[in-house]
Amino acid sequence: MPYEIYLTIGLAILFFSVGLGVNNQLFRKLSTMYSVAFLLISVGKFVEGQAIFADKLLSFFGYAMWVFIFYLNYRLVVLERRKEGQEYLDALTGVKNRLYFEKVLKEKVSKYEMLGVPYVVFFFDMDNLKQINDTLGHSVGDEAIVKFAKALKENFRQEDMIVRYGGDEFVVVASVRTCADALVILSRIEHYTEAINKGLPFRLSFSVGFSCFPEDGKNFNELLNLADKRMYEIKYSKKG
Repeated sequence: MPYEIYLTIGLAILFFSVGLGVNNQLFRKLSTMYSVAFLLISVGKFVEGQAIFADKLLSFFGYAMWVFIFYLNYRLVVLERRKEGQEYLDALTGVKNRLYFEKVLKEKVSKYEMLGVPYVVFFFDMDNLKQINDTLGHSVGDEAIVKFAKALKENFRQEDMIVRYGGDEFVVVASVRTCADALVILSRIEHYTEAINKGLPFRLSFSVGFSCFPEDGKNFNELLNLADKRMYEIKYSKKG
């Protein structure tokens, strides 16, 4: 066999192995797609001269897939660099702000949908922030917001996207293996907040709704609206 076949097969195995070794679902999917692209190219070279149209078709799809994935990777790198900009940081909490939500998060989530990567949208709303502000002062209220943002940062991964959506509202997008992973994450956050409440002059608690792609919706806006609705249902149930 020509050395090109060995090379492309080797690259296919390499990318597949890299995909197995990372926890990031998005990059695992991209690595798998690179692997498939190189396998198509290698099969095209293997049947070259034996099946004239088949070899050209396989090679075309292999190279087309490679170019498409390369473009996706380029866009993701651009988004990651934009994510680091100070204009996308919330000054109080250090998490991402509403501008990041509008200009970066939505585009990055569209890549999840394009590649079929399962993800969860969480909509968090802090409980009793108004009461904290009214009884203890707005500086203590700001401290409560900072503490809650820290609880989110401590219990989500670095690649997950945490955004301060409003005054005491936070939206988080996290890639997952299954929708059930969301319950595990929420359990961790609840335990964390319970542990830090012992040393605080106020009680830190929250209401949250979440929705999963693709089970609960086909796009980010559908999932966000559903998570928001579920969060308010939980908040009203606490009051009544």
